[in-house]
Amino acid sequence: MNKWIVICFFGLLACHLGGAMECYTCGFGTCTFPQTKTCGLLEVCLTETASVGSLYLKKKSCAAPTQCLQESEETYTGIKVKTTPECCATDLCNSAVTTSASLASFIAILVSLWVARLL
Repeated sequence: MNKWIVICFFGLLACHLGGAMECYTCGFGTCTFPQTKTCGLLEVCLTETASVGSLYLKKKSCAAPTQCLQESEETYTGIKVKTTPECCATDLCNSAVTTSASLASFIAILVSLWVARLL
């Protein structure tokens, strides 16, 4: 039921705004210089935050409103990675400014934690 409420809300908001919106896009660890993208008609702006301990990385994109409800937690080689979505429905609302570590730092921490588990 909640899923349909969110889909209807963002769908009506998108129709109200007169069409597709623009969002910032970038991959995990590459959001220092994001690009802009025109989203599909019923898409919203998404910011995903992946966290490993106290390290946070952001990813920005266009997405279907159903992705706004999909928080996940997965384990890679014994290390828990939690991903939390945040959505918004106005032009460039997933702000370009982030303070995040680089992708290389993220990989280095994952490898260090994995090696530490082996010892």
